[in-house]
Amino acid sequence: MRLFRTLALPLLIATALVGCDFDAAKDAFEEFDLIIELEPINTVVNGIVVNNATGNLVSAELTFSGPGASMLIDAYSDPITDLDAESGVVTFGIQNAVVPSEGNPVGLTVTARADGYYTTSETFELTETGDAQFTIGMTSSDVNASIMGTSTGRSTNTTTDSGGAVTQATTVTTQPTSQTSAAATVAVPQGAVPVTATGSPLTGQLTIELRSFDSGAGLAALPTAARQRSDGTNQAVGGAAFFKMTDANGNVAVGAVAASSGGAASKSSGVCTGGVQITLTSSDQILRTAYDGEVAAGRTVDARIYAFTPADGQNNEVASTLVETDGTGLKVDLCLGGTGDGVINTGAIGNAADGIIYSYAFGSNLTTSGTLGNQVQISGLTGAQNLRFRLTGPGMNKTATSTRSNGTFSLGALVGASGSFDIVNAGLYTLSASYVGSNEVTSLDIASPLSGSSTLVLPSTTDLATYNFTASLQCDDPDNQEFEVQIGRESLDAVSAFYRIANAGDGWSVLGHSAITKKDAGPSKIEIQGTLSLKPSTLYDFRGVLGTDASETQETTPAAAPGSTTDWVVALSTDDVGISCK
Repeated sequence: MRLFRTLALPLLIATALVGCDFDAAKDAFEEFDLIIELEPINTVVNGIVVNNATGNLVSAELTFSGPGASMLIDAYSDPITDLDAESGVVTFGIQNAVVPSEGNPVGLTVTARADGYYTTSETFELTETGDAQFTIGMTSSDVNASIMGTSTGRSTNTTTDSGGAVTQATTVTTQPTSQTSAAATVAVPQGAVPVTATGSPLTGQLTIELRSFDSGAGLAALPTAARQRSDGTNQAVGGAAFFKMTDANGNVAVGAVAASSGGAASKSSGVCTGGVQITLTSSDQILRTAYDGEVAAGRTVDARIYAFTPADGQNNEVASTLVETDGTGLKVDLCLGGTGDGVINTGAIGNAADGIIYSYAFGSNLTTSGTLGNQVQISGLTGAQNLRFRLTGPGMNKTATSTRSNGTFSLGALVGASGSFDIVNAGLYTLSASYVGSNEVTSLDIASPLSGSSTLVLPSTTDLATYNFTASLQCDDPDNQEFEVQIGRESLDAVSAFYRIANAGDGWSVLGHSAITKKDAGPSKIEIQGTLSLKPSTLYDFRGVLGTDASETQETTPAAAPGSTTDWVVALSTDDVGISCK
């Protein structure tokens, strides 16, 4: 059975195939020659799971849902509902009877779960046969982890008496840094009684953990579900904060009994009376400008408050309030417990065992909804090029890799985004593009992602050189030896290859089948020829993947002038990859 149309360098093919333990199969059938053959699959999906902050691969469990979930198959054409992406990269296929197209798209949602990370999902559509690629960025659940666009705060200075009342007022604020435009503050008054979801008071020493997420890189680091409505559609999120208050017994606060009245907390004129107040602030000047425009027109700016609970993945609307100013930027004040404007309906919060991420999404008076229909004219390319696109802005973080030539494309097609999106009126969104294999980025500001047109001019010459590579694996004495495990010529299509610049935190890219010009597999030698654009004299990570099995190697590209074409021969011995010859 042959799987994918994507091809890999022989060193990757060999290491990945060895990862599948075909030698063990040979031992079980010692009297037979073992020949590996896999069935063809026309539509291939290559998945990458990475740490949002570092770009490093993350081992994760993947589950599938959506209209296309029932069409998925593994390397042996067997149906799948989940995969173990142990190495952080996977490949799988779509049944050949299904032919994705613009008129017949195949929708798929992939959910990734990994220890130490927030569960995250990515939804995309397949609109053509051949290679497809998705990337899921995972965010560390460690409140002390360094994450771009965020800042943290922590306090253990608060205690309660035997009845659960806080003995001394305390305020915790995230520490400002140069890499974020947001902050969060939690104010706990003396006498307030923090309580669990069941109303039991927290007792003894309290630990408060806090992380703010700004409207740029911070929101990109949020779990996908924390940026979306329950139906999966995008929201124009202005900011968010992770909040967790626990006592020595591990009990987690969800609400608070007010200090002054002994009843529920209340909020009036931006003041949380007697309860725990959480304030989210943003110094994002683009959002401030959009806000000022509404106020100048005599309108208020409202926001919907959501509570995302990582323990169960729920993201429920728990309040609504007005967006205000703090003199320089914007702020939203929240109050735990009770009912009313800005007061959190704690009964709507899910399982808070792992803390709560509160976010605020701008209402309809500051936003417009629609598909990403802005028409982007791309020029400057020489022929078809493999490009990586990313769209960012308030509540927006979409990334996709595809092969494009000069022409006009919808913004949604470039970033692989369908469906409806809330866009901040008078907001600013940025489309960035780069050649795969390069870290030079060209950016374009787009005022209206939903409509209109834009022009993206890419450099015709970059920091890349074109390499005509010949990669081979053979026995030491090919005239008198042959591989103990025979790999059929057609089975060279079975392995996908991913690559990136080593140690640079750059994104992984898939080596498409269009890059391969020749392939051959004989009894004692495997050879692949093709063309690839990479940075000269640069160390690259290469990773070969067969289903969920993977193996990685590093190679340094030969010296060459940017924009030039040069030959590159990569030879690997059988000892390097553990394949035996006889």
